[in-house]
Amino acid sequence: PEVNNQCRIRALGSKGRGDRRGAAAGLAGGLNLSFRVSGDAESEVILIAAEKGKRTENVDFMVKESPEYEGAFRFETACRRGYYLAFFPPTDLRVVPLLNEVPGRVLDFMLVDFSASLKYKDLEEVLFPAAEPHRGSFIPLSQLRDCKEVAGYFKKVLQKPVWDAEDFAAYFEGHFVDWEYKASDQTVRLRPLDERLGQNLRSASSTSDATLAVLSAGDELAKLPLAGALRAIKLLSATKPDVETKLKSKKPGSEVERLKLLRSLPDALSAAAEAPEEQQRGFPSASEILDAAERLSGLMPAEPTPDIVEHRRAAVRSLLDIAVARIAQSTESTPLGIEDLLRVLRLPAAASHDATLSKACAVTLAKANRASLLQVVQKAAALG
Repeated sequence: PEVNNQCRIRALGSKGRGDRRGAAAGLAGGLNLSFRVSGDAESEVILIAAEKGKRTENVDFMVKESPEYEGAFRFETACRRGYYLAFFPPTDLRVVPLLNEVPGRVLDFMLVDFSASLKYKDLEEVLFPAAEPHRGSFIPLSQLRDCKEVAGYFKKVLQKPVWDAEDFAAYFEGHFVDWEYKASDQTVRLRPLDERLGQNLRSASSTSDATLAVLSAGDELAKLPLAGALRAIKLLSATKPDVETKLKSKKPGSEVERLKLLRSLPDALSAAAEAPEEQQRGFPSASEILDAAERLSGLMPAEPTPDIVEHRRAAVRSLLDIAVARIAQSTESTPLGIEDLLRVLRLPAAASHDATLSKACAVTLAKANRASLLQVVQKAAALG
């Protein structure tokens, strides 16, 4: 290092162009963790080759003792104070401003000998690599139990025999976000990323949980299952304040997760709208879907750009399509309520579903009182 406490962080075993051997202790070369700090924004972390003294503004960190944990360290960018390397579970590394606090981020790191790293792994970190090649497909539980890495983990770390089927069943049940287990034939699968994200959001209990899930998501956000999308909309939207209040109360960057969700919703909801009728029968109720359509305005920034406005319109149209499909599947014993019918009619493009709604809501209209019928007629007339 050019100064005390300055360092670069390389990926073990990585190779730069011209390297004959992967990066290791005592060997030069390899790929460094790289960043690009600009303004008040976060920076993604990528791997690049950087010779000694080159690209210092992109690869150099200053090592500092953690103020929170004894024996731990933080890595501050050498080119700009106040920006630190951060880990976002499960697999994301970023360089972030210290003051922009985000739930779940990790700034403090412990340095341990690589040979001892197995002791710090949990079972999830051993099972995931064994199941990853078959993600989304059921495999025999015995295939995981007999895996060399899994057997080695139980022997060396847990110091006990590999669990039997009942123990693994209990583990998978407690980690249902990631795993689906079938006791009938003792098979298990690692959920696809979009399904995992949906499970994660469905089990989210707070705005912070939903924020972390959305911010950590990749391309799978555009394939988010309907139930997960509705939960994300509910948690990330709020009673919309007036523009002036919103501008004063919003923290910098607090709209990032909402905008990210809004941009992904049209694709996710379009796929749900085009799902086979049999699959749609398992969707949430029409009332829940209408709730989400009405809440979408709560995701909008104070001054939305035209593309964000269009994303919202597309999402509302898809939610309307799905709600009408669910209404069409209703029976005489579970007819649509008059209030929900009025909610449908308030949504843009409701007129395009007039034939389906007239047929599906015949029972509802036949049982409605005069005042309710008048409201429906007035709304329908307004739609043309």
